[in-house]
Amino acid sequence: MTLTFRANNKVGFVDDSLLEPTSKEDDLSKLQAWKMANSKISLWILNVIDARIRKSVAYANVATTKWDKLKKHCVIANVPKIHQLKAGMKNYKQGGLSVVEFYSRITDLWVELENHNKIPICSCIGCKYGVANEIVQKYE
Repeated sequence: MTLTFRANNKVGFVDDSLLEPTSKEDDLSKLQAWKMANSKISLWILNVIDARIRKSVAYANVATTKWDKLKKHCVIANVPKIHQLKAGMKNYKQGGLSVVEFYSRITDLWVELENHNKIPICSCIGCKYGVANEIVQKYE
């Protein structure tokens, strides 16, 4: 989704850098343009997410709020899915597939697994808690 937002110069609507203009401004066309673009972004978000998740973000009026709710929903670790992917990768066999097909499918599993793994974040100076080492180990 962020790729779509960047391509359409709309990232500001989901990262809080482009706030709604106040109606006190002398040019109300800015407010109308902002509302139109906000509606477009909101519809993009609603159209690409799963119907089961859509209900949790549908009633937010501002695209940023929809995006924040969606991010909160997606950061929850899905332990059963992670286990399923790891088991699938462990037991995956080339069988009758060509090397290219096998590599493509196993790469898809790696990417999906990576999407489920949380990246630890460290805000301390000098990384006292070993998060940097954890990140390095994860990607080795």
